[in-house]
Amino acid sequence: SSFTPQLHTQAIEVPAFMELSGTFNIDEATKTVSSNITLDPLNDIISGDLRLMVAILEKKTVKNVKTNGETEFIYVVKKMLPDENGELLNGGLQAGNTKTFTKDFTFQGDYRLPSDGSAAQRINHATEHSIEDFNKLTVIAWVQDLTTKEVFQSMEATNVTSVKNEISNSNSLSVYPNPLNNEGLIELNIEKAANTNISIIDLTGKVVFQEELGTLSVGKHLFDINGKNFDYGVYLINVMVDGELISKKITITE
Repeated sequence: SSFTPQLHTQAIEVPAFMELSGTFNIDEATKTVSSNITLDPLNDIISGDLRLMVAILEKKTVKNVKTNGETEFIYVVKKMLPDENGELLNGGLQAGNTKTFTKDFTFQGDYRLPSDGSAAQRINHATEHSIEDFNKLTVIAWVQDLTTKEVFQSMEATNVTSVKNEISNSNSLSVYPNPLNNEGLIELNIEKAANTNISIIDLTGKVVFQEELGTLSVGKHLFDINGKNFDYGVYLINVMVDGELISKKITITE
């Protein structure tokens, strides 16, 4: 009850110096969810209890209506991968040391709706499942220190079966060359005309560059960037396109 919108806003404003991305695929015939998670730390994270947590969720369920007036339930956890303890990232993470993980799970048996939340009614994943619609499944992942409870980054994976064939038409951000030591280009592809702004943030969380770009048209846009204007080190380029954040890591070298 002590959690407030202000606390939420403060948490959002803390820079997350880790890139986390992933894709997943659903094979309805075998009831298998396959996911690939990529973790790219932008600075060192020293921890003895750092975990990659992955969960399969059902975006909406309706069969579990009871008596409290709720008629639908959003983002219901169906399975943790491999379990609720996640995968231990031994010794923490080192900047620039990208890690990739494959997490798969096959749901067994037939659908069953537990009558209540008691231990005796829990789903036995070896013989049954509680998935109402496999097309409504999604995968999320986050990196967390289970001792301090701090979450360093989180994301919802992309369902590769629903990605547009015209992938080049999706919002995307590229920087080249990268690493950069002199002049370079930021390439931004816009899917639809939208209000856009760009900012560059250093590893301390300080905004070292910011500009309102106004409403950009559909298509490719190029912007100059000069490494001589920045100190050596790693930065995040953040582009906000109509409320959608796209980020790219860039390294400035001598």
